[in-house]
Order: sequence, then C-alpha cells, then structure tokens
Amino acid sequence: MEVYVLLVLDNAPEHPAHLDDCHPNATVVYLPPNTTALLQPMDQGVIASFKAYYLRRTIAMALGATEKNKDLTLKDFWKSYNIRDSVKNIADSWDEVKQTNMNGVWKNCVPSL
Repeated sequence: MEVYVLLVLDNAPEHPAHLDDCHPNATVVYLPPNTTALLQPMDQGVIASFKAYYLRRTIAMALGATEKNKDLTLKDFWKSYNIRDSVKNIADSWDEVKQTNMNGVWKNCVPSL
C-alpha cells in the first residue's frame, strides 16, 4: 500500500522552498500570499478566543495570589509562575473554547458542515 502525503503550508519565508523534492509520494502546496486567515480556520477567531481565556485566567491567578497574600507583589507572582502553571492554564483555557466557536469557523471554510 502506497501512502501519499499532501502538505499545505502558508508562504512564510521560513519554509524551505523545495520540500516537495523530499519524497516522490509527497506533494507540497504553498498558499497564496495574504490568504492564511481566510483558509486556516483556527485563525478565524478560535485563537483569539483561546488567548482571551488564557489572559483572563492568568490575570485572575495573579490578582487572587496578591489579594490572598498582601506581602506578595505582582513581580513576586511572576517569579513564581512556572511552566506547570502555564500548562494548566493552557488546558483550562482550551476547555473554555466553545464548540459553537469551532463550528462557526469550520462552517466558513466548509459550508456543508
């Protein structure tokens, strides 16, 4: 069984120009300039929603920590904010992204959905 691969990339200058020469069963297609937001569903609001949830959660953590401990400054909070805290916030923030948000962006790209 042969496997064929289609890799769709934006036209960022960081992408190597001759990726399609890597394997005979691989085809690389570069999107036209300035179409990424139109063709990539996650760029149509999902990422913005996720970032807003993440920022809200992080600020709430900072405010909660400094209100709970009056000796803790915001600078001290940031010094103690670690990768584990960030990953937890990422997971919780992603859980807040609504299914309707996801459906809406995919409907723009694939109306039959």
